[in-house]
Amino acid sequence: MGVKWLLRWAPPSGTPVSPDDDDQLQQLLLRIGASPVGAKDKAQPHVQCAMMHQAAGKEFGSNIVFTTGPGGLQDVWSVTFTQSPALCYFLIRKSSFVVEADVGMAAMMQRRMDYQVQSVIEFESTLYPQGDFVMRLLTTRHLLSGSVIFLGYALEVEYTPISDPAVAEPMLSAFVEMLQDQLQSMKDSSPDPLQRCSLVPVPSNFPKFTSLPQRFSPSHSAVAYVDLATSMATTHNYKSAGAKTQALQRGAVGSAGTPTAAATPPL
Repeated sequence: MGVKWLLRWAPPSGTPVSPDDDDQLQQLLLRIGASPVGAKDKAQPHVQCAMMHQAAGKEFGSNIVFTTGPGGLQDVWSVTFTQSPALCYFLIRKSSFVVEADVGMAAMMQRRMDYQVQSVIEFESTLYPQGDFVMRLLTTRHLLSGSVIFLGYALEVEYTPISDPAVAEPMLSAFVEMLQDQLQSMKDSSPDPLQRCSLVPVPSNFPKFTSLPQRFSPSHSAVAYVDLATSMATTHNYKSAGAKTQALQRGAVGSAGTPTAAATPPL
């Protein structure tokens, strides 16, 4: 696989996300000569990030106990990709740990280790290839307590010829800079205030995950998507989206329906 970068579509401060914002992203991608693959406006499932919490200690045999306290097991992210349905990637952000496993492992953790899925963030995508680059326009939703909350949009940019992140960085950087220039040109030529939205690169935490291989891999993608998911869920304007709910993990919710400072993700 190639090297992927993720960019978040960010409205101006205080401006709520809107399902209509994807028109601007589509215009941007069409502006650089990229066309959608498949049925137009038909997003396909791409990535699902599930936050799993171990509710209590669990005893195995006569003397082995797993706990959520210091030294025990911690909350875990489970990441699945539509392109590899038989595999699952488990990630603990606090410990900077990620591992590839059979998808059945998630069910085993729920059945035998008292893990429960707290919330799910899913990304649907529409494919936009352009030369050596492949872009995915991502629609992000938060599934929580029976509700589906629209979180906004993001963009995955993949440089396909190279799998070494360091070697691919100059090409990806130049391509993203070109996207930013085109977006700025769109802003300058439109009076629409929503055109003030920007594409914000999601910072990479790869160096912290020492178990990652040197070449870009699905494990890298899992780390990147969890970072994107937590960023979008914890900064989303819940009140403007018409839903009073918690942030990603057991955080307090203010009276106005927006997360308080206690809602910072612990992972």
